Amino acid sequence: MLELLDQKVAGLQLTRQNRQAPLPSRPIEKGRPGPGLLAHVLVSKYADHLPLYRQSRIFARDGVDLERSTLTDWVGRSTALLEPLAEAIGRHVRAGPALFADDTPVKMQASGRRKIQTARVWAYVRDERPWAGEEAGTERKTAPPGVWYRFSIDRKGAHPEGHLSAYKGWVHADGYTGFNGLFGEKKAAITATCQAFIDSVLKPRFLPVITPTPFNYPVDIQGKWHGTKYRFLQRYRSGFSENLGEEFDAPFTRLTWIGRDRFDVQWHRHTGQWFPVYQSLTLKAALNAIETSEFLHPT
Repeated sequence: MLELLDQKVAGLQLTRQNRQAPLPSRPIEKGRPGPGLLAHVLVSKYADHLPLYRQSRIFARDGVDLERSTLTDWVGRSTALLEPLAEAIGRHVRAGPALFADDTPVKMQASGRRKIQTARVWAYVRDERPWAGEEAGTERKTAPPGVWYRFSIDRKGAHPEGHLSAYKGWVHADGYTGFNGLFGEKKAAITATCQAFIDSVLKPRFLPVITPTPFNYPVDIQGKWHGTKYRFLQRYRSGFSENLGEEFDAPFTRLTWIGRDRFDVQWHRHTGQWFPVYQSLTLKAALNAIETSEFLHPT
């Protein structure tokens, strides 16, 4: 334990003034906790899931009297101290060419209310490590990965729209309609969400009526939902035959081919249509392991 001695020095008898040495700077103005103690309380609460009332009892066993209300005040004041760091992380995450967005429910009990509400924590991830490294003999530098968290009391789409209002890169998200406001010209989708739609809707409806011909070009829809692969055939590179319906025909007529290899086709719901997001399978890589700016082409 670090003990601070508050020294006082008496002045000359003529001046009759006492001088007191200033206390060291503290994170909380006029507060006693140092940065180490505040970090311990915050890590114990949020990383180790140790409630403040339990921390108060642990301190009491060691002879340190710290009431729960005191710890609560420290946590509240620490949020203001950490806000510049959170903003810096947010700028770093949104500076990348692609990010992953998702939300998770958390229980919230507001003051004066007995009923527990369901709030949301939004996570935005930048991680370029899967596709970084050496390419064409040149060394590529990878930005450090980061996660930016935001909290909201509900799940309205206005929250992610506000968080990423100025973001211009690729957004990988699930099928939650609240993300629809984020998608402009650059859209991407999560493999599991698309594969669920393929398994439940596309496979039983379209697979039985596809007839292979020498003029058809193979397009693989490869997913990890059940560890299976479904192959759909495109005729003359201009869309499926008419009996497959406009759900497939319209998007594929606008699809731009980027090579002679097979393509991984994924679908994401947006404004009533299904947009294909595709990539070359020559690298045998998953969607999140490929540099989006090089391999994904919007229709």
